[in-house]
Amino acid sequence: AKNIAQQATKGNLNCSGVVLGKWDNGAETSYVNVANKLGTQYFQLDNWSELSRKYSNKQIWKINKAFLDNQINANNKIIFSHDPYHTIPGSFFEREVNYLKKNGYTFEMIGDYYHAVR
Repeated sequence: AKNIAQQATKGNLNCSGVVLGKWDNGAETSYVNVANKLGTQYFQLDNWSELSRKYSNKQIWKINKAFLDNQINANNKIIFSHDPYHTIPGSFFEREVNYLKKNGYTFEMIGDYYHAVR
């Protein structure tokens, strides 16, 4: 999971920030597009179709969690493209939000985006 998480870390790898959120079918509000706009990192499995056939959602969550652990351990700024208080039950975004809560984060609107703070 750690190796795949490392490979799934995209965007500006020299930046100490990351954007989490929803895919939004690639719309302007997609976490990938917001990350690119802000010049931060983001999580994207390039081979999602292959991995989702090979691994269960529980196993893919382990990869996502490893990514979050890397971001937390690096003390990177965590920004949301979407409101963390309005998630879709069972979604990976909801899991990310809940995982951050378990790690002592709260969420605060700073400027145009919510941020995870602790």
